[in-house]
Amino acid sequence: MTEVEIFNIIDSSIDAFIKKQHLTKIKVSKKAHSDWITFNWRQLTWANNDIEYLIEIFPNFIDEQISSWTFYTAAYYDLNGKRYYLNKYFAQETTLDFIGGNITGLLSDSFKYIIGIERKNIPFKVVLS
Repeated sequence: MTEVEIFNIIDSSIDAFIKKQHLTKIKVSKKAHSDWITFNWRQLTWANNDIEYLIEIFPNFIDEQISSWTFYTAAYYDLNGKRYYLNKYFAQETTLDFIGGNITGLLSDSFKYIIGIERKNIPFKVVLS
């Protein structure tokens, strides 16, 4: 399958996941945050109980070429000039075919994991400037 075909599957699965979970406040971003290279990328973001959440699919690069793909989730919050952050990789440095073929389970597993994290269990990571 081509990258476009796989991302069509991913996008359909994201839409179905959002509808199934009744998650009306999730924002889905598709525009990568890079000025030097264009690539496909997906990020789901939402907030609940003063915690920011995200689920992300992004490419890994070697010499400006996509070498693999990663799927992960994170939860964070800022307090008194400090960022508290926790993340977990569900597929790291794998193929886009793998992520596309397992997207339903990856979305479900990562969502269940991250929403189960209590704010008190999100560790301090960095002082914000």
